[in-house]
Amino acid sequence: MQARRILSIGQCAADHYRITRTFQEHFAAEVLGADNEEEAAQILRLGNIDLILVNRILDATGSSGLDVIKNLKSDSEASVIPAMLVSNYDDAQEEAVRLGAFKGFGKAARLLLFSVGKTHSQF
Repeated sequence: MQARRILSIGQCAADHYRITRTFQEHFAAEVLGADNEEEAAQILRLGNIDLILVNRILDATGSSGLDVIKNLKSDSEASVIPAMLVSNYDDAQEEAVRLGAFKGFGKAARLLLFSVGKTHSQF
């Protein structure tokens, strides 16, 4: 079985590392990083992305992750890929869901998953 591929958009280097390590260890997934929407679009054109994670505020540009989700969900090809917001803020999570994303997670949840150990065989 081919490894799941995750596109992580807008994370700082430390968070990208933690997300990558968590998803590699717990789900045997490959995580690809993009600093901005343009890099994300290039990766999405290559295909085979199973999940998109978007930071609430893109680290490199300061732009809104909610705007990224809105743009992804208005794109005919990207809209079919599940997306989640990375944020501890409930209001941001609610808005992301309203825009078509699945409820995401924040740093606290990511750290909990990381410390608990493997809990799922796949996502």
